[in-house]
Amino acid sequence: MLSGQSGNPWLHLPTPRNAAGAQHPLRGQPGLAVVLTGHVEGDVIRHTEIFSPLRALDLSVGHAVTALEEMGIFEEDSEPSFERWLVGRLNPSPWERNEPGGEYFCSSPTTCEMLPDMIDRDFAIRVAQEDLDRRYSGRLAVTEVEKHELVWIVYYQSAEYLRTGDPGQLLGGNGPYLVDRLDGSLHQIGPVTAVTGDWELDYRTRVRKMTRRSAVDDLHEEVRRAVAASGRIIAMHLLRQRIPTLTHAQVIEYVTALQVGAAPPHLAAIATSALVPAIDPVLGVHTIHRAGSTPSAESAAGGGPLS
Repeated sequence: MLSGQSGNPWLHLPTPRNAAGAQHPLRGQPGLAVVLTGHVEGDVIRHTEIFSPLRALDLSVGHAVTALEEMGIFEEDSEPSFERWLVGRLNPSPWERNEPGGEYFCSSPTTCEMLPDMIDRDFAIRVAQEDLDRRYSGRLAVTEVEKHELVWIVYYQSAEYLRTGDPGQLLGGNGPYLVDRLDGSLHQIGPVTAVTGDWELDYRTRVRKMTRRSAVDDLHEEVRRAVAASGRIIAMHLLRQRIPTLTHAQVIEYVTALQVGAAPPHLAAIATSALVPAIDPVLGVHTIHRAGSTPSAESAAGGGPLS
């Protein structure tokens, strides 16, 4: 659909073949069609210009970059970093970023379990115990650490119970700490979600900012299919039915954007609030402090098991 709207000659050339007659694996890629739409001969295409639109369409960035490099029109302008170098050392690496400069996440949990941790078990124990000492003056102590795909789960108990074994001193209803295995940030969850595991959704989407398919992604695909099959008017009617709070001008802007790439963030936010249920705070993750930052006055003041 997009290639038919572009005057770029690369989109209309016969599919190249190698010496053996096989089709070149990088031609005919939908991601390439997207990034070349509207391209003017002599211009370069930069990494930061194509990353977000391709990821929004669930298209491969790597294949498009490889093809553009072969064509001699690609410019790598993403900012290098120590983190990228470190992750590159884990080759082949399952650690990925959801956006340029964003946080890393593990695309292959089984593989990540086998890799050396950026944050080790001893560090997790130390930061959790430091927070307990700061908030409860030695009354609580770390008792157990469990390794999870994303974090170290750190459990704790009353120091008096650990010393005497007196059931009357047993601490109940306390949720564990979570220490991120990549950056060492400190979080805490409640006892209910610690048992059910529902905290993972909030952690992946809000803390790690991992891209997850949602009802909004399904809506975007439905609108794109409607445009291709029946035209803009039908697609606009469909969008207005799904999100009645959108104004007529917003519907036009939304459909126009989806035809060529990603939805505008302010309109996607309206769709998200309408289609994606908010996470129950009881099942969510409380962030005590980010990596490299000091605990806030709020986290030091309470909100834990004894408050």
